[in-house]
This record gives sequence, structure tokens and C-alpha cells, in this order.
Amino acid sequence: MADILAAARRGDATTLRQKKPQWEHNALRAYVEQAGLLHRLERADRDEVELFLHTYRNSPVSYVPRRKWLKLNARRRNWAAFDAAYVGGLGDDIDCLRAQSYQRAAAPLRPPAYRRLVRRLWLSARSRPHSCDPVFADYYAHGGPGSADVWLRMELALRAHQTKLAHYLRRFAPPENRSWADRWLQMSARPADTLRRVARWPRTKVAENIIAYGMEHLAPRNFRQALARLKEIEARGRFSEDHLNRLRQRLFIIAATDFNSFAETVLAQIPPADRDPNTREWAVRVALHHQDWPRVEQRIAELGVDLREQDVWRFWTAYAHRAQGKRDLAGHLFRELAHQATYYGFLAADQLGYAYAICPQGVPTDPLVRARVAALPGLQRALALYRLGRNTPARREWWAMSQQLSSEELAQAAILADAAGWHYSTVLAFADVGLWRDYHRRFPIEYDPLVTRYASHNGLSPAFVYAVIRAESAFQPDARSSAGAVGLMQLSPGSARALAKRFPSLVYRHRRDLLRPERNIALGTRYMADLMRRFGNDYWAAVAAYNAGPNVARRWRKTTRKQPPELVIETLPYRETRDYVKRIFAFAVVYDWRLGRPLKTLSSRMSKAQARPVVGAHCPVTRVADYAPLGNATMAASGGSRVKAKDLAHETHTDLHHRRQRLRRRSPDRDAGWPRPQGHDSQPSPGGKRGFTRVAAGPFAATGRVRSGCPGRNVCRAGYGDQSGGHPQ
Repeated sequence: MADILAAARRGDATTLRQKKPQWEHNALRAYVEQAGLLHRLERADRDEVELFLHTYRNSPVSYVPRRKWLKLNARRRNWAAFDAAYVGGLGDDIDCLRAQSYQRAAAPLRPPAYRRLVRRLWLSARSRPHSCDPVFADYYAHGGPGSADVWLRMELALRAHQTKLAHYLRRFAPPENRSWADRWLQMSARPADTLRRVARWPRTKVAENIIAYGMEHLAPRNFRQALARLKEIEARGRFSEDHLNRLRQRLFIIAATDFNSFAETVLAQIPPADRDPNTREWAVRVALHHQDWPRVEQRIAELGVDLREQDVWRFWTAYAHRAQGKRDLAGHLFRELAHQATYYGFLAADQLGYAYAICPQGVPTDPLVRARVAALPGLQRALALYRLGRNTPARREWWAMSQQLSSEELAQAAILADAAGWHYSTVLAFADVGLWRDYHRRFPIEYDPLVTRYASHNGLSPAFVYAVIRAESAFQPDARSSAGAVGLMQLSPGSARALAKRFPSLVYRHRRDLLRPERNIALGTRYMADLMRRFGNDYWAAVAAYNAGPNVARRWRKTTRKQPPELVIETLPYRETRDYVKRIFAFAVVYDWRLGRPLKTLSSRMSKAQARPVVGAHCPVTRVADYAPLGNATMAASGGSRVKAKDLAHETHTDLHHRRQRLRRRSPDRDAGWPRPQGHDSQPSPGGKRGFTRVAAGPFAATGRVRSGCPGRNVCRAGYGDQSGGHPQ
């Protein structure tokens, strides 16, 4: 089919006619038609284009032709054809063209949808596409944004470090309020000086937002100054206690994530009843950092039932009990956790000297469901594209198709994908429906000769290398992250280039080299081995450096040098790195089991100390009910709908939106619990739950839901559906 698609792209009608029997009834017929249509789009008949767009309206195959067709008609000012083909979810540049279409009517005759659309497009932290320029010119001519929207966008711009845009927005502030815009810009440039004057400011919502912004920027640079400014504000009594408590909680998170000695001082000023969940959790981590075990117990008890019952805090409750000599209480909690194949389950088993409870379970096959799923055009297109090596459109087809399936159907689709060697989709799907213990499919053995060779050459365990590949890319050779990392082991071109200069045996000439499995694994294992050497074979520090960068990891290691590695990992400031390190160590245990190797204790993996290797894994008979196969009965109990992971595996998952943001700016957990500007379009789902995040509806967005997958080129980097804090179960 590759030659047929190439012929369609170059408009080779003769070849297409000759080979029509090969593609007419092929799964990729839609892509042959798409390629031909794109080749002749400028001279295509409107009826032909609209028929194609309608026929494949629910498939990503229509995404590119629809965008190009809409842009073509906008350029021709053929708004009737534009309106007939327009759907939402195609990008802000297309939405701006849609707004231009609305502008054909006189301002009083435009529908309310026009005003809502323009406002949404305008309220952005960054500059908008050029197609928005005439839209905004008309917007300003007919009243423009209100004062509240100006402040909102200005705050969004400053929080996104778009200072030029913030200066531009000042002109839209009402003349009587421009002094507030100037104060905000001064706060951005000189937070310490500006905060000295805020005690005399009027008590307004804008003032509170500016002060919060200033504190947020000053505290990481000079915490002592920020604390002094807070005391001045408190002494004046000009701001509400609620606002002051939000400032204190923000300062506490900054102090806690920087291991600052002022953390306890600030925490003491926040009434326990007013502390948000993130503050409560970091209060526990501060006590963990100081190994103050009575205070650890006390603060875990203050978390609330939902948080307290999570595995992480049950483990640390047991750990605190044991540190205080309460061995019976500790043993009871450790035994409960040790029955689970999770990061904390493995750590609990180490505390007791137990073998690991790894209980595999397969997915039952229903021939009728399998046959029905196998006949789906979307699945057939996805698998055919994958076999051709066109992974990006294959992932888009899979994502769109999977939105329409029940849990049982998605599980069967994942089995078909796994049989085709497409492990990425299997990993995503099994995580989505909660089939955690089909370890053979969720932890595939791929590229074994390469992994074994380069792991041995660099002194690494093959299981450890597999764990990194599984967590970083889920075996996608073309995986790309929004941070610029590429390939199986997600190396940045800069890191690869530096390695090739230092080690002449390594080959790296172009970014494309990172898409080749052999070169990516060679460079990735060399980089990890180099980090091991630089961090004195401290695995936790090397893994943290692989994710967050060597300089940051070096600072953490210096601050926590005398602490046990499991405690250091729990108090890492970056949530992404904290989850990533846990996931790598848990995955390495499972891969040792998959490779038939002796299982090394997770505790000994994390440090240079030698610990007793686990002789093997077992499935506890006393808990066999916990490991019953998850098949038709489980799915039927949920009405055939998606079962959240927490319902089946009792795991906490990091929200997809939060992880994407963490990839863009590897900042500590300082944003959680901080009030976001009201009216911002992209609000994340509640953290720690794998609920759906709303996105714009459209042919590419399918039903308007995003699960754990990331369609397109910028695939999610860490976890691939296992956003579970390091839990392989």
C-alpha cells in the first residue's frame, strides 16, 4: 500500500487505476482518497470535497483535508462553503476564520455565539494567530474586552512569562485603572520593591491577585524577604483572612519544596481547618524530611479519610509506627500492602522480608466481541497504518476509535493491537479499563538483543533499561515529548550531541538518529550509565537526574544525603519526578520477573547497599479473590462502561493535564492548591483522578474526551496511561 499512497500523493491517476483492485476494498482506501483529494484540492469540486468530509466525519482521515479546505475557502472569501464544512476543535486559527465569517453580518445581527467565540479566543496567555487580527480589530471597534477580562488576560500573560503581551494589554485597561496595570507590571519586574508598598493599597480583588503574583515570584528568590512582606501586610489588616491564608499556604509550599527551614514557621500560622489537601500532604513530607515520626503520624491523621487511605500514606504510617517501636501496628499495615504488586507493596514486602506478590491474570477472549471489534473500520485503519510505519495517523485513528468502545470492546481491541506488535496502544487501553495484571501484555519484551547488548556494555540491568523504555515511550520508536525528547528512551538532541562528542563510538548526526531504536538505546543506556557514575551509583539520584536534569538532582542529593532513599523519593519537590522514580523502580521489578531473572529487592535497587534478593514471586492464596480475572463479569458490573483504575487497583493517578504542564515547566508542586484565574478555558480535571478532561469537540477530538492517551506527535512522555505513582499493578 505504500506505493499506492505515494502515487495518490503525486496525483498518479494511471497507477491508481491499474492498482484499484488492491486498494478499493482495503482498510486504507480512505487514505488513498485523502491523498488524491489533497493533491487536487484547489481545483476540486465542492460537492466532492463535502462528500469526503461527510463520509469520514468521525475519522481523523478528514482532519487535514478539512483544515486545508476551510483555509482555502476563507482565502477565497467563500464563506458559504466555509460554514458548511466548519466544525469546532480544529485549532484557534480556524476558529478565528470562523469569527471572520460571522463578521459578514452587521454587529447588531451577529449571534451570541460570535461574542462568546471572540472572547474565548482573546482570553489567552499568548499572542493569537494572524487570522485573529481582523477579528480583534472589529472587537475593539465595538466595545472590546471588559475591565475584568483585561485583568484576567494580563494575569494569564504574566504567569506565562509573556511580558511583552502584558505591556501591550495595558492600553486596554480603563484610564482610571491604568495605575493598577502599572503596579502589576512593576510587580513582575521588581517584586521585592513593589511588595513594600502594597500595605497602603486599597483592598480589592485586583490588589489581592497582584500581591499573590508578587509573592509567588519573590519567595523562590528570597524567602526571608517574602516572609517579611507578608508580616507587613498582616500588620496593616487591610486584607481578608482568607486571602492571607492563601498567601501563607503558597509560601509554605515554596518553603517545603525547597527544604527551607521556614516551612514549619509558616505552617504554624495556617489554621489546620483552613489547610488545603496539598498543604496537608506537604506538611507530612516536611515531617518526613526531618524524620520526626510522631509528627508524621499526627499529620497523616489530619489528612482526611480519602487521602489517609491511599497506599502512600498507609505505608508511611506503618513506617512511622516501626520507627517508634510499634512493631505490631506496623506489621499489620505492611502485611496488607505487601499483597499488592505496587511500588509501596514491594517496599512493604521488603520491610517484612516477604517475596513479592506478582499475580498475573489474562484477559478472557470473547470470540463474538473480538470479531465485532476486529471488523471496525477505525481499528482496521489504525492497524494498517501502524504496519506501514505511519505511527502518527495510526495513533489518531486508534484514539478516535477507542472513544466509542465499551471497556470489554477496548480490551479486545488492545489484544488485537498487541498481536500486531503495537504495544503502545495495548498499554494505554489496559490502563484505561483497569486491566492492571496482564503483565505479559502491559510489560512487553521488545528489542531484546539491543537492550541486552547495550545494558551489558554499560553495566546496567536489562530490566532497568526496559523499565526506562516502558515508562518513557511505551516502546514507541517515534515518541516525542513537548519538552523535545525523542525516541524509545526519550533523549533530547542536546544530550545526544554531547554524548557523541564525549564518546566517539556513539553515532549521532541528526535528530532523526534518535528515531532509530539501536542508536536511541545505545545513547540512552550510555547516558544513564554516565549519570550512575556521576551520582556514585545511587540509582534513585540517577533516575531522578534522567527525568529532571543532573543539576537539580545534585541539589536534592546534597540536601538529603543522609536520608534513606525511599524517604528522599517521597519528598522530591517535582511531582512528575517523584512519580517517575517510583514507576521506574516498580517496573524494573516486573521486568526482572518477566525476564525470568532473580528478583532483586526494590530497596536494594534504590541505593548502593546490598540487600537480600527475593527468591521469587508468589500469589498469596489468602488473597486469591483479589486476583480473580478481570473479564466479562467485572465489565458487566460496570454496565459495560469504562472502569476507573482506582475502582479496580486502588491506585492514585496523576491528571493528564497536570503532567503535560509539568513537562513544559519542571516546577515543584507549587501550583497545586493555588487559585487559578477565573474564566481560564483550560482548567484541569481534579488532580489524582483519571477522570476525563474536557476538550473542544470536533472530528479529531471525537466525542470531546481525552483519556490517558495523547494523539498526534506530542505524545505524553511519562507513564503512557500508567499515571499511577509508580504502580505496575
